[in-house]
Amino acid sequence: QLSTDAAEISRLMHQAADVLETRLGKKDDAVAMYLRILEQEPTDVQAAARLRALYEGQDRFEELAKLLGRLVDVAETAQARSLLRVDIARIQGERFGAKRDAVDTLRAILEEEPDHPTAATQLAALLESMGAFGELSDHLSAQITRAEERGDAKAEQADRVRLATVLEGPLADPK
Repeated sequence: QLSTDAAEISRLMHQAADVLETRLGKKDDAVAMYLRILEQEPTDVQAAARLRALYEGQDRFEELAKLLGRLVDVAETAQARSLLRVDIARIQGERFGAKRDAVDTLRAILEEEPDHPTAATQLAALLESMGAFGELSDHLSAQITRAEERGDAKAEQADRVRLATVLEGPLADPK
């Protein structure tokens, strides 16, 4: 007897994908099955996690970035979107060499979560590696303001020291 219960169908699809991947070694077929699961239930955490692992294991970073973008679209919280975007920025910068895209992705995190420490730190490092010292200066100034507003004296001091280093170094007035 065929089951029409959505939960049972999902369970069977997961089981089939697992067999395809782990027992039969048919990773492409497993990917297709997980994609079908996500088409039916875009927030299926288990399918998304397995698909991410498959894409990473096969160095399929374009597909991974697209998947992460889809997951951002259905993520229910700012925290969940930020975690996904951090991964997208990493792929953009490290795998695609698209540092400007990575900068834009990190800025999207900071627009939604201005105090996100990973995004702020990675954005500063990326801007510095690009030699975008004017943007780095603006970013550090904004982070100093945020640290002042939340009463984080340690972060404020660290950002002030880093800003001074940028201003005295790469942005110093050559006279």
